[in-house]
Amino acid sequence: GSALLIGQIENYKPDQLKTYVVNPLSWVFGYVENPKKLMFGSDWPLVDIKDYVKAFKQAIPEEHWEKVFRTNAEEVFNLKK
Repeated sequence: GSALLIGQIENYKPDQLKTYVVNPLSWVFGYVENPKKLMFGSDWPLVDIKDYVKAFKQAIPEEHWEKVFRTNAEEVFNLKK
């Protein structure tokens, strides 16, 4: 699926960010069970991407960041050089 988050999250208070963004993303990551099944995307330039990256990093274990933020997209869209 897509569009797990829509809109601007930079104005969320820390408790709102955790409740409405980080916890649901953590649940989705646990549900898919395989980091190869999740890919980061954004509404950039309509939103500030750094806030979304920060939220994803809170929700996903660091050892899976490379796949979620880069290599999964490279494989799906055949972007590897």
